[in-house]
Amino acid sequence: MGLSGDSARHLILRDVHNPLYNLMMYPWIRVFGDSEIAIRIPSLCAALILIWLVWRWVVPRFGARAGALAAAMMAVSPVAVWYSTEAKNNVFTVLFTTLGVMTLDAAIRSRSFRDTAIATLFVVLAFATDAQSLLVLVPVGVLVTWMSLRDARAGALSWGRSDAGVLRRAGPVLICALVAAAVITPWVIYKAGHASELSRRYVGYFDWHEPIRLLVLWFPTGGAIPPIGPEHPGGWFGDREGWVIRALLVTPFVLPPMIRGVRALTSTPSGVVTLGAILWPVLLMYVMSEALVLSGSALRLYQPRNLLVVLPWFCIVVGAGLAAIPPGPLRLARMLLPIVLSLCCTVAIRTFRADAVTVNTPNPDWRGALRWIEAQDGPSRLPVASNSMVQPIWYYSPGRDAMMLPGRSGLATELETLSSGPGFGEFWYIHNPHWGFRVPPEELRAALERYRTLDARTFRSLEVFRLSRE
Repeated sequence: MGLSGDSARHLILRDVHNPLYNLMMYPWIRVFGDSEIAIRIPSLCAALILIWLVWRWVVPRFGARAGALAAAMMAVSPVAVWYSTEAKNNVFTVLFTTLGVMTLDAAIRSRSFRDTAIATLFVVLAFATDAQSLLVLVPVGVLVTWMSLRDARAGALSWGRSDAGVLRRAGPVLICALVAAAVITPWVIYKAGHASELSRRYVGYFDWHEPIRLLVLWFPTGGAIPPIGPEHPGGWFGDREGWVIRALLVTPFVLPPMIRGVRALTSTPSGVVTLGAILWPVLLMYVMSEALVLSGSALRLYQPRNLLVVLPWFCIVVGAGLAAIPPGPLRLARMLLPIVLSLCCTVAIRTFRADAVTVNTPNPDWRGALRWIEAQDGPSRLPVASNSMVQPIWYYSPGRDAMMLPGRSGLATELETLSSGPGFGEFWYIHNPHWGFRVPPEELRAALERYRTLDARTFRSLEVFRLSRE
């Protein structure tokens, strides 16, 4: 919807995400259309390239077995699968950021103009896709520079000639940083002038236990395991999702290969880069979150997908750890167990857990909902109200009167105000429990009881009601 007509320029320039993905999709949908499959093909291709890239980078550094296991983990992770089939910029951010790290590593080793130019290109592409790429690229750039200078002082040869001067050894990263800064700074200044458009209500605080949830539960299982035990409104050991109990169940499958992988990777420069690409983004997110809290700012930064850029390096650590399992009668089973767990969770989020909150909130079927409304309406074309976005309504049902409720005075009051106006004696209400302003189930029931429900149907996460005042 945002890339159609006059709104495309506004979305490309003002969206909270940087513009590269939208710039790519603008011509794509004009050539290949906007069907459910067509808009997802670019993300799927990027994800497949990412799997190959992980394998190609790991094999010469940590061995063929580690490469195969890391690529397999990347291929079946529920998080990777979810974002590879979304029409969003996330998997492109991960792809370009991963390429940025790998090419920076290559450039500082060779110090060639070609490798430096390639690294600079991917760093710029990563930032142009999303600013979260800097969570990985900035600390990794500092890390590889420090390692190169340290090895030069020690006379080590593993990172190129040791007789090169400081500027020459750090040159690739400095050149990359200068060029990237020249591209980034004007864009940052422009976005700062529209900062009010960048805030999002669904981001939160990066608490100290979030890395545990991210690495032990989210990446391997995607939240596909259903809640266990009674649900409670709050508290770490009794939160709504019961995530701690599930994390404890998953830990025996995931934590041992992670620990073994860390041990295996600390002995090589490439392994240290891999660990740095996991550790430093998490630390940066924590420091920034704490700084915002201490400053009194209401701005929050964290949602799990903002650390999605860590996923390939997590898979590499797990792959290296699985490859390091010593020979024994159960070696093959131990190597495959975490991969099988992730595969089962991926199957779950596509089948019996498809409409549950897992990796992300369920995808709403706006297309199906509006087709059904059009079929029920006939020539009447009743107006539509929603607690969520109305752009899909305008897109799939052009010319229809649609209104997003403001969400300031409660659903019952706002529906009453709306339906008392002309043309709303009978109308459609589309409820999305995951987007827009949140309405508790009991509040939704109380609001709907004031009307006669003529028809109702669910389209994945969307609940559609035909309501009448009479």
